This record gives sequence, C-alpha cells and structure tokens, in this order.
Amino acid sequence: MKILLTGGTGFVGTVLREELLNRGHQVRLLVRARSRHKWEHLLGNPQIELIQGDVTELDTMKKASQEVEAIIHLVGIIREGHSTHESFEYIHIRGTETVVEAAQDKGVMRIVFISALGANANARTRYLRSKYQAEQTIKNSGLAFTILRPSIIWGDNDQFSMLLRRFILPFLPMLIPGSGGTRFQPVNVYDLTQGIVKLLPLRAAMNQIFEIGGPEQITFAEIIDRVAEDKGVHTPLKIPVPYFIMAPITALLQGMPLFPLTLEQLKMLKENNVTDDTRFWQITGITPRAYLSDSAGGRR
Repeated sequence: MKILLTGGTGFVGTVLREELLNRGHQVRLLVRARSRHKWEHLLGNPQIELIQGDVTELDTMKKASQEVEAIIHLVGIIREGHSTHESFEYIHIRGTETVVEAAQDKGVMRIVFISALGANANARTRYLRSKYQAEQTIKNSGLAFTILRPSIIWGDNDQFSMLLRRFILPFLPMLIPGSGGTRFQPVNVYDLTQGIVKLLPLRAAMNQIFEIGGPEQITFAEIIDRVAEDKGVHTPLKIPVPYFIMAPITALLQGMPLFPLTLEQLKMLKENNVTDDTRFWQITGITPRAYLSDSAGGRR
C-alpha cells in the first residue's frame, strides 16, 4: 500500500515509518526543510519518497496526496510556540482541514488520525478541544476514517519519561503537582504502531474511534517510582504542591525553554487519562506491555 505519513520524523512517526517499511508498504513522507537533520539520512531510500512542505499548505498537501491509498495523519504539538502558526488551533484544526481537503481533491479514500485520550468538545484544555475539532473534520469528510485516542505514549527516549528522568535525582526530594494521584494508562509506542499497521486494511476498523490505553492504570506518583527504578536511583520523596500554587508559577515561567510545564499541561495533570476500551488490542491481536517493562520497551 502507498501511504502518505505526516509527522513521520517525530517520536511516534519514526517508529511507525519503520514498521510500515518492514511490512512492505511504500511510504511518502511530508517533511519540513527546517527539520532536514531529521530526514536527510532517508535520501536515496527507494521505499521512501520525501516531499517538503507543511500540513497547513494546501498546494503541498495536494501534491503529497497524489496516488496514495491512505493517509496517516500524525502531526501534532503538545506545547505551543510563540506565533499563531504554532498554536493548537493552527496545527491541529487548520492542518487537519487542509489534509482532508487535499485527500478529497485527490481521491484518497482512507485516513487514520492520531488524536488523544480525553478529546471532547467540553475538555478542560484547548489542546484536547482542538484535537476533538480535528476529529470532527475527519468524521464529516466522507473519507473512510479511523481515529485513535491513545493515553500517554512511551518508548525509547519518549519526552514524558525523559523529562521525569531529568528531575529525579539521587537522594533529592521531588516537587509534584497536586497529590500525584491522577491516573494514566501509558501505551507503548511499538505496540501502538504495530497495531496501526495491522488495522490499516481492516474493514472492521473503518469509521471507528478507538480509545487506547495500556494494560494498567497507574498514578502519576507510581509513574515517578517506575522512572526512578528504571534510572537506578532510590524512589524520591515526593512533595505535593497544590494546583493553586503551581498555576501562577507555571503561568509566569511557562515561556522559558527549560521550564517543564505549561498551564495546558498542568490542567491535564489534574484529570485522569484512562479508558476501559480494549477494542484496539482485540482487533489487532496485540498484547500491550506495561509501562517501562522490557527495559526500554523496544520492538518485539
């Protein structure tokens, strides 16, 4: 199958790209010139076609969508930049509108979209609301769609785990937002991407929304303990910081590159991010692995 992959040089996209190639698919990547260091090593690979551009550029997207059988749309941001072109609304909503319009124009019949667990019209955060609006664009497009809503995605060098590793230091306490009791259901990146490739041709996956969680629901405090164990240091003493104290500090410092949180992310740390939906694993026949099991959680 010839597939257009957006976001194919990011954390999930890199793993998915390799999985698609391993399964014999032809992959067309939409890449940005300023991210050349992420894709120049792919030049000359006969299984990969590179097209420079952006998901918000209609002409580029139409060119990228020619003669492909499916689009896997991964482009997304978890932290906004300083310009309007780096906002959730611009990337998630306008970008998806452009992808859909190009797909319709070029006769692409299949689209897979990576959304986020918790996406809904009344979500607490603009991030999740923008993901939901992107979902609606796809649902109303007339294309055969599959929408995936994963919880936190983990794997080799994932940003979430690596960020925690930076702040877990031997014999030092760790400040945590709230009580640390918010529950998550981390999904391994290799399990997720193998599942995406398996469901591509399945009729049973078409026009469906799948919420995706890993095999266990664990608290933020337990995640910290797992990361500490994986790092080989003692479980840190956790000092809860109430959200009403964290919020103004985060609002003041979130623009600094080294500050680990934004207000949007802080809001997301207040809400459980779990699901009882197991259909994705059932339809793909994959047994998901637990958070930070199998050492780095690589391909199996």
